[in-house]
Amino acid sequence: MILLVTDPGDRHAYALEGALRQKGAETFRFHPEDLPLAATLTLYPGVPQESGWLRGERGDLRLDSVRSVWRRTRRPFALPLEWSDLARQYTRVECTESVSGLYLHLRERFWVNPPWRLRHGADNKALQLRVAQESGLETPLSLVTSESSAAQEFFRQCEGHVLRLSLRTHPSGGGAGRPLEEVVSLEQLQDVELFHRAPLLLQQLLPVVARVWVVVVGCQLFAAEAPAGPVGRSRARRAPRLRPHSLPEATGGACLRMMRRLGLASATLELGLVAEARYVFLRLDAQGDWLPLEREARLPVLECLAELLLQGGCERERTADAGGMFPSDA
Repeated sequence: MILLVTDPGDRHAYALEGALRQKGAETFRFHPEDLPLAATLTLYPGVPQESGWLRGERGDLRLDSVRSVWRRTRRPFALPLEWSDLARQYTRVECTESVSGLYLHLRERFWVNPPWRLRHGADNKALQLRVAQESGLETPLSLVTSESSAAQEFFRQCEGHVLRLSLRTHPSGGGAGRPLEEVVSLEQLQDVELFHRAPLLLQQLLPVVARVWVVVVGCQLFAAEAPAGPVGRSRARRAPRLRPHSLPEATGGACLRMMRRLGLASATLELGLVAEARYVFLRLDAQGDWLPLEREARLPVLECLAELLLQGGCERERTADAGGMFPSDA
């Protein structure tokens, strides 16, 4: 049994479920937002003979039948608006902890991707930049600061070409979430009130001529490119159609090293092509879109991901040292 933890309407989940069933695999789709009204969860902590179960509109699942887990979810719990703020807060906290308990209960299964590795590091942009550098990828000059004076000095150092980014992808009203990316001016950085809200992640804006999306699935790499468009809030997600991209072996190897250090089985990396064969790491999304590479660039991402879940990882992952960035989470 392969457990798919996802949000209602996620086209990635539907496509993956179809591919797995074509291979004869049993699947169960669980929407965390269904708790506590449209789904139930039962666990027996500390009782090995009782594994627990999930129940909902899509049937029942005994947790001891789960072999692999695929997770792609960002939406909050769907709680009734007529509930009081206190009741909604209580339910949200308790459901969050219950779902975390479910994930840890299934800790020994094969995961794409382990949520505890995302929460404690892989989703954090500052850590991504550091690990990318350590893995052999070039990164833009970056700064995290809550001081206006430091931000202004950075602005001058980058000759006025600076982006403001979010340290983490925040869920949006539609649920999927998009990272903040906007060009900033010196006048904005001189506004002290801006720094009273939260520290800023600033990054040098490079003359990117193309964006390259690299989807890593286990030990396999799939790359596609599109011309670089405008930067900022108005930038379309990927308006130009993607086409396959031949990634240099050294760059591909650095992407794989980054994945191993972060303890991820699959993710989408975005690279900027600044000049011929000069790639700059921009961001990593462990729950990123990969269907465009499948449907536009005609790359077999879906087949590879389904096989990875069926096999429980690639051979290199099963035999390699599991140390990585977070040995306590291995």
